[in-house]
Amino acid sequence: MQQLRAYNLAFIQGEPVYLGGKLARGPLGPSPRSDGQRSREVVLRRALVAAVGTIGLVIVTGFSASAVAAPKGPVKHAYTATILGAVVSEHGMSFEIVYKEINSVDGTGAGIEDGSFTGTTFPLSGNGTITDYFADGVLKTKETLKLGAPNASGIAAITGRGKCVGGTRVHRNQKCTYTFRGTENVKTLIINVKVTGTYTP
Repeated sequence: MQQLRAYNLAFIQGEPVYLGGKLARGPLGPSPRSDGQRSREVVLRRALVAAVGTIGLVIVTGFSASAVAAPKGPVKHAYTATILGAVVSEHGMSFEIVYKEINSVDGTGAGIEDGSFTGTTFPLSGNGTITDYFADGVLKTKETLKLGAPNASGIAAITGRGKCVGGTRVHRNQKCTYTFRGTENVKTLIINVKVTGTYTP
């Protein structure tokens, strides 16, 4: 009777009972786990913790890299322009040029440059003050330039560089630097120039 009561007690609470050397399970509880099962569960738990930790490390590292790579200060934008114009006035070493400009950022506009050369032998070095008129405002720049010796056809190379110095509307606080390269026909006074530069709004 004691064995039967013990069996019945184990049966009700779901605890294993001894039946002929084998462990049985009651209908209300799981069978006991072996050492092998416990070991596998420990390994799985450790693997899960390690995986979560790795994911967290990757996320933190990613944020840190993004923070380091974030640009500081204003972002520079590239632009190009094509200029076609003519020398309309020359007085001694001073000159005035008017031209049409097609700008990759500001669109089509018109400009005027007043400048002067120093020296009397080629290549001539000079400087100029420029005012460009676009639909989005007026842009003012200053530049230095060199005019090479003309060839037999009267074509002389022009090179130089410049920077923005103010303006109106979108160009009021704009900063830019640029270089240019082109030609002047000293017989017809036609100028053709390509401009490459960067600007910050």
